[in-house]
Amino acid sequence: TLYHDATTITREIILEEQDTPVVTVVNGDCLLEGLELKKKGFNPIVLNMACPTVPGGGYGHGAGAQEENLFRRTNLFRYHEPKRKEWYPLPPLGGIYCPNAIVIRNSEQLAYCWLEEPETMSFVAVAAVRRPKLIRDRFGELTLTDQNKSLTRDKIKAILNIGLDNGHDAIVLSAFGCGAFCNPPATVAQLFWEVISSGYAGGVEQPKTYRHIVFAIFDDHNANRRHNDEGNLIPFQRRFAQGLNGPDRIVVRREEREDQGRKNKETNQREEKDNGKGSRSSFFSRRRPSK
Repeated sequence: TLYHDATTITREIILEEQDTPVVTVVNGDCLLEGLELKKKGFNPIVLNMACPTVPGGGYGHGAGAQEENLFRRTNLFRYHEPKRKEWYPLPPLGGIYCPNAIVIRNSEQLAYCWLEEPETMSFVAVAAVRRPKLIRDRFGELTLTDQNKSLTRDKIKAILNIGLDNGHDAIVLSAFGCGAFCNPPATVAQLFWEVISSGYAGGVEQPKTYRHIVFAIFDDHNANRRHNDEGNLIPFQRRFAQGLNGPDRIVVRREEREDQGRKNKETNQREEKDNGKGSRSSFFSRRRPSK
């Protein structure tokens, strides 16, 4: 199902008390986290960080971003490819809802091995801002322009609304656009925190929200670059360390961030050396990213 503007979706008002969503940040695979939520009795949906112009991005040409990973492990291509002319390019404030796609393969880290039994999972495909202009904030950190912050907030609302509109009570998110699309993760984490805490935090007589929100992030070949020099995981862990509580703004000294970036690079170099050049995982990690 294509949503042209998911920011306009009207959410049901729940008269009784809704608990504040449990928000966690994990160093893990988004699809495996979704399947784990399903085992726990939730009805989860997983964010597909989509290419705005082509179904599956570069999955047919060896590209290695998150959407390509999902297309290799599921039958999502059967949803998207037949609708290529109708659905693409994706609307800036819209997205695609794909219910009950079939999951057949494990994670890239496990060499895409077959699952013992096929599973089903629902997905919401929304595209992040692609290679946005970056500016320095008053603390000297890279961030988005006000215009792109506003656009990203609306995209986050679209993601959350599509899942809720289809009855899901848990969602697996990630570092939206923080890989090859080059959005700064600290800013994106802050925008997620602002949107969720202001409009999706539960309470009495409030619009329906999620029971559980998971950010599944791991730092791959698109981490430790200019826009994410300490990786993508740590900024999200820092922002959501107290869930939806905590200060309105998290400020990190540049020296601390740069030191973490150096540590991440050293860790990545050791892991690449341990994995060996011939491993399947390292082979895919060197392939050309699409987003």
